[in-house]
Amino acid sequence: MSKRFYNGQGKRNSEPLILPTINHDIQTTPEGYLATADLAAAVDTALTLGMPLLLTGEPGSGKSALAKSIAWEVLGENEKPLEFTVKSDTRATDLFYRFDTVGRFHAANAPDGEVSAKNFLHFNAMGRAILQAKPFKYTQDLLQSEQRAQQVHTGEQKRSVVLIDEIDKAPRDVPNDMLVELERLCFDIHELQTLVELEGDECNHQPIIIITSNSEKALPEAFLRRCVYHHLEFPAFDAEEGNTVTVRDIVDRRLGNRFTWEEGLLKDAISWFKFLRQVRGIEKKPSMAEFLSWLEYLQATNPHATELNPDSVQLQQSISHVLLKKSQDQDQAQCKQWLSQWKAED
Repeated sequence: MSKRFYNGQGKRNSEPLILPTINHDIQTTPEGYLATADLAAAVDTALTLGMPLLLTGEPGSGKSALAKSIAWEVLGENEKPLEFTVKSDTRATDLFYRFDTVGRFHAANAPDGEVSAKNFLHFNAMGRAILQAKPFKYTQDLLQSEQRAQQVHTGEQKRSVVLIDEIDKAPRDVPNDMLVELERLCFDIHELQTLVELEGDECNHQPIIIITSNSEKALPEAFLRRCVYHHLEFPAFDAEEGNTVTVRDIVDRRLGNRFTWEEGLLKDAISWFKFLRQVRGIEKKPSMAEFLSWLEYLQATNPHATELNPDSVQLQQSISHVLLKKSQDQDQAQCKQWLSQWKAED
């Protein structure tokens, strides 16, 4: 390891440094996604049945990226999922729309303020997907404004992919509260006393729904019955029989087109990553996404290295800062000991 861009010793560079340009989006591009045969079968089952696909798996395992892959592969090159990230205060209605109560209050108290409820509706992922499956005129009539309708609807009646991310963060009652709406593909706009639902041929454009969870905490059984389920296992380190996607496959697909890796360095990096994930007592195992970022760092700071040097302080520091995200795991002496143990076993 060699190149540093910042030293923090009160000495300024004579000229601004040129920093590496790293495109982190390359880690989630749909054309770079690799699904195992089992995962592809789960997706195909959900598409066939028209049911939501519930995905569990550790953070950074590619759950959200799958939604991008489905939109790109199934619906078209330029299609992207409509995303809704669940929070601890999310209500079931938030998946469909949000009503700006405060904005309407201020408008009501302003001279000549426009207080029509239609002007204070903001549609979220599921609401947009259902409206997109209906003719544009429906949205235009609903909002009584062509301009506002164009902000919600592309003008083309079509199917969308909806990503409901991190459902495990929602209050316990939210999955149950959204059951009817997800099953019937409808939602009630209380402020307008209007039920929006897909009817007849509009169901041919019903959204593809992907729901993710970072934990396997118990979800209501009624909710599970209405979903196709798949647990994303961490990628294999060694090729096995069948269509197994390995860590090396993912590295080659995500980064291989941009880097000419020294084979020894890449083998060392993957071997060390495998070792680190198997260390007992580690608070948080590094994810695949973090490993790809770490490889980006290795390439940017020492592109001609042929192997990992366990004695490099800079290497030890990069491991602590990129791969180990809990303070109790970041002891540099411990990291050095782990590297020495890995080298002895490798």
